[in-house]
Amino acid sequence: MNKRATLRDIAKKAGVSAVTVHKVIYSKDGVGEETRKRILRIAGDMNYSVNLAASSLKRKAIHIAVIFRAKSTPQNFFFQKMWDGIDKAERALWDYRVRITRMECDDRWESQDAILRSLADRADVDGVILHCWDETRLNPAIDYLFGRGVPLVTANSDAPASKRVACVSAPNERVGSLAAETLSLLVPDGCLAIVAGGIKPAENLHANRRGFSSFMRLRLPHVSIPEIYNTGDRDKFRNELKDTLQSASDVCGIYAITARDTLNVCEIIRETGMSGEIKVVGSDVFEEMEPFFDDGTLHASIWKDQQSQAERAVILLYQYLSGQEVQVEPIRLGIIMKNNIEDYL
Repeated sequence: MNKRATLRDIAKKAGVSAVTVHKVIYSKDGVGEETRKRILRIAGDMNYSVNLAASSLKRKAIHIAVIFRAKSTPQNFFFQKMWDGIDKAERALWDYRVRITRMECDDRWESQDAILRSLADRADVDGVILHCWDETRLNPAIDYLFGRGVPLVTANSDAPASKRVACVSAPNERVGSLAAETLSLLVPDGCLAIVAGGIKPAENLHANRRGFSSFMRLRLPHVSIPEIYNTGDRDKFRNELKDTLQSASDVCGIYAITARDTLNVCEIIRETGMSGEIKVVGSDVFEEMEPFFDDGTLHASIWKDQQSQAERAVILLYQYLSGQEVQVEPIRLGIIMKNNIEDYL
């Protein structure tokens, strides 16, 4: 087996010091551009690669705080999978001295804002992963953390005008378009197709609704698309949806935009005796969906691989904090139906 090239080997061949090579390999300042290019070319010729696990032993642990909705929240199907992704990333990066603190929030942006501001006073947090409940109101706290040297990566929902360093998310507008394409195959033009659920200020849900409305009107130009939001009051949401179903005779389809609202919508459709009559497309995947697929209440659901979203957010932030090249990989989408749900659970 060939001996693995070292920094000293590269330095000797390049005619520079090992310190200079170290600066180039780890993207530090203080080296001229021509010298940098020459060292990188020599390192490539020698098949040099950074031993990240060994390098991590020479530095302090990287401490990442994760802020998601509490795992114990009722009907928290989406974020249970997100937390599973965090657990998986932590196991994968344990030998690289990455440590994670889980900080649970509720459904209000104010809850997240308070946590973000508390992190600014801590010296032991190197970076933050956040699912944003509001696309603008958290910007001051995110920007303040960045100014103090604490980068933040958003997962699933974004704060695009803030100083967050990256976002790992499904293509939310395309998620909505995929839901619309699926529902448009099931319903006639000229009816009501309701978009049900979701918190109004969340950026990912804005994009999702835009994608749904644009594609649905393209495919079915005479369709009406009323929206019913979930403000966190489950009973209010359920009553509003029931009232709409009872007062409008031309409702033909519903797109439930979140996982927990998928369950709410399916329960209401079943309770009102409209299973099969109104076509329902839901979001994500969880075991409680299966009975609604079985009795024809739920026709399809859009899968956004939220576990991978959370996992990749941690890995991306680790890459950023350890000076590596940051890579944002696309998130897969899928359509779940009765005969393939077991492949996604």
